[in-house]
Amino acid sequence: MKKRTWVGTVKFDSPEDSGQALPHDTDFVPIEPVVDEDNGVFITLASWDDNGKHDEAKELEGKRVEVTLRVVEDQPAVPSDRGFNRFPAIPGSYGDGDSYGGVQVYESSAASGPHLWLKVTEPGIAREDQKDTTATLHLSLENALTLRDQIEWLIANHYQVR
Repeated sequence: MKKRTWVGTVKFDSPEDSGQALPHDTDFVPIEPVVDEDNGVFITLASWDDNGKHDEAKELEGKRVEVTLRVVEDQPAVPSDRGFNRFPAIPGSYGDGDSYGGVQVYESSAASGPHLWLKVTEPGIAREDQKDTTATLHLSLENALTLRDQIEWLIANHYQVR
């Protein structure tokens, strides 16, 4: 398992341990099919608050959430000649089996804080002049995380998947 995502609407049980513990009553269901629904990894959500307020937990109550478990150490990043991590390009597709263009992500050396480069190559087949074109975008870590979240949401909620 490289990654598994569960979804559920957050619901908590009655407080325990003099109100400091707030266990969940949420059924998290895996997005991807699992081989054996009765055995394997599952998600438990709980809150502990010495004051018994559970403000963060209460913000989640009634909201539909996704919980993702991701193995990060086996990612195939390759260091550049300057030592920055870079992933191989991911080919694009129009769904016809052929590859067109691609996208690649790699670390930036920006001194202003952690940034990533996103490089997109538009295939010449999609252009009148038939020449490939490339565009790059410099993303702050915060914006890269937002992009990741948006992509994951679109994957989970795509009209051809739901």
